[in-house]
Amino acid sequence: MRKICKLRNFAAVAVVLAAVINLLLFGGALTGPGAHPTLIAETIPPPVPTPTPINISSSISGNGTVTQNITYSVLDGQAVLNIALGTKALTGTGGALQTLSVSEVCFSIPPAAAGAKIIGCAYDYTPNGATFSPAATLTLKYDPGLPSLVGVDQSKLMLAYYDTTASRWVGIPSAADTVQHTVTAQVGHLSLFAVYSTDFTPVTGITRAVNGDILAGVTITLDGIATVVSDQYGQYEIMATATGSHTVVAHKDGFRDRTQNISITGLGTSYAVTCNFQGNYGLIPNAPSMQYALACINRWLYPPSSDIGLTMQTALAVINAWLYPIQ
Repeated sequence: MRKICKLRNFAAVAVVLAAVINLLLFGGALTGPGAHPTLIAETIPPPVPTPTPINISSSISGNGTVTQNITYSVLDGQAVLNIALGTKALTGTGGALQTLSVSEVCFSIPPAAAGAKIIGCAYDYTPNGATFSPAATLTLKYDPGLPSLVGVDQSKLMLAYYDTTASRWVGIPSAADTVQHTVTAQVGHLSLFAVYSTDFTPVTGITRAVNGDILAGVTITLDGIATVVSDQYGQYEIMATATGSHTVVAHKDGFRDRTQNISITGLGTSYAVTCNFQGNYGLIPNAPSMQYALACINRWLYPPSSDIGLTMQTALAVINAWLYPIQ
């Protein structure tokens, strides 16, 4: 009889222990005498659908020219790539582009620079290295309710691509539609793209000819993407959207291009950079006259100021342009 009582006591203790373990581990409850702990199943989110690649070989000629408009829309219009008739679409090795594919990347996205944010998921378009000339049109949707958009001016959202060589996101001039919640940009190549929010760092300067004259209408290009034109006073302002080293090119018909490298140490107006194209970085005419060359020699010998004076090397470059003009 004593043995039976001990067994009953042991059974009661076992039930109590089971209830405690169930509550501690699973938040479950016992529903009756002798009931066993019930495991609570974890809720697993549904898998992200994989967009279907498309074959575009029937819409492109052997030399890579698109013969009819191509629209590649995935995930109910979440990402839409439009390639217009007449576009040259080539692979990284120069062959005609045959297929398009994209993957939605919601985890392990490369981080944005300080002061910038990735909004939502990214979209990895392949084949990597494929190019479009002229550029194709990419539109990405965004969810306006995302926490990452709190305090963000959605009208300033842009698309960005990830530069694997420089390990940074590069913003692209874009148009944000705050009603349809889309961002659209022209893209010249396939890459990892995302909707991007960033502070802008102004790059400002003045454009002059090497002889000191103000040059209006000079096209300024930043990293071969963003472009502005200097005003009637030779002033320009262009916005950098990523930290690190950048290439600024000044171009004007009738003059030789000039290039400078700048460094952006942070994003925002407090990190503004000046990049003047004057003096030794002034634009040299394609075919200067002898008098023009002599005037530049005078600026080397008797510099009017440190900003627009010339070194001997620059004066010699002008003489070389006079002796070997580009027509």
